[in-house]
Amino acid sequence: MMLDSPDPQPTRRSVAGVGAIAATVPYVVLKVLWLSGNLVGVPADSPAAGREFVYANAITLGMDAFVVVLALALTQRWGMRVPAWLLLAPLWIGTGLLVPAALQALAGGLAWTVTGGRAMRLEGGLVEPWVYAVVGASFALQGVFLAAAFRWYAKARWSDVFQPAGPAQGATYAVQAVLVRGGAGAAVVIAIGYALWVFGNAGPFGEYEPGWEVSQRMHSVIAAATALLAAIGAVRMLRPTARVPFGRAAVFAWVGSGSLCGWGLYEVVVVLSGASLAQDVSPAANLMQLASVLTGFALALAGVLRIVERRALAGADPAPI
Repeated sequence: MMLDSPDPQPTRRSVAGVGAIAATVPYVVLKVLWLSGNLVGVPADSPAAGREFVYANAITLGMDAFVVVLALALTQRWGMRVPAWLLLAPLWIGTGLLVPAALQALAGGLAWTVTGGRAMRLEGGLVEPWVYAVVGASFALQGVFLAAAFRWYAKARWSDVFQPAGPAQGATYAVQAVLVRGGAGAAVVIAIGYALWVFGNAGPFGEYEPGWEVSQRMHSVIAAATALLAAIGAVRMLRPTARVPFGRAAVFAWVGSGSLCGWGLYEVVVVLSGASLAQDVSPAANLMQLASVLTGFALALAGVLRIVERRALAGADPAPI
């Protein structure tokens, strides 16, 4: 497979990849310790000390280990030969999970600093407060470095995608329009639902618990923002403007739809597994997460069709997409 252009930033891309791999170390170490029976940072009476979390820890350890594989694929020469779908699918979900986690960690850190910790008390938490800080920082750094590495990777492999001008319509434009209108409308409704949780007396887990209220409200703020980001990005991929050109719109749609689908899928799996964490989730929240999965997938499909068609109309080989 030929590259669309030479790689202009190989050093920066390599540094970002190394940073992403290094950022996984704290999280991986914690998971390995817990799986080996050393429950450092886990209170004795915490549900996280139970057997059901052994499987959860094994799965999340594997997911974070896959970040290392992705970082290598984005920075090594062999990564340019990996089939696009095999790389983009996990990157899309990974970005959707990590970017909100990074924002949550940043917002939580600011709230902790401003209030001296009063607004972020974590009594009754699954793990000790310092574990949340370590995990949050690890996720935040992974998201930042992985996003940077992917940005330079994409510019090297698919430089034409970031061009500001391009053909407007092709054979699948009508399908794209239907997916975008339906998906963007659903994303706005989802954002409104999260906004109601932000300003209401209860959230997806029922009444807000002391010590968790600020964190839960911030989660809803970020979820609402990423849902709106998905809607804006998808709409502007169809009709770019000077303020939101095609490349920027594609980034918005990528992050927003990945967040909708990734976090929605995570919550759906938690509920279907019958985990204790899902016992207090309201029916409205369950419906919201299912809608998020479908909405994120629809917007992502519209984005893929748009990019493939745009490349084909411009005379580029659409196969690498």
